[in-house]
Amino acid sequence: MRNDETDSHADHLSSTEIEVEAVVEYSEELATMILDQEANGRFQEIDIDDMLALLDRMILEAKGLGSVH
Repeated sequence: MRNDETDSHADHLSSTEIEVEAVVEYSEELATMILDQEANGRFQEIDIDDMLALLDRMILEAKGLGSVH
């Protein structure tokens, strides 16, 4: 989407609609898993760049390229 399309889309939204779009929703299962891990001291925050690198490695390994470091 071009920037001018994005801007015009935002102009047509009320502040409430913009806030609703910004809300992140989790499934009950994911929320339960996160809360359980937090309660047991096992929840670990991860930097987004580290997460993307981890996902890239996992995808390469899943494609059969073996261990990639």
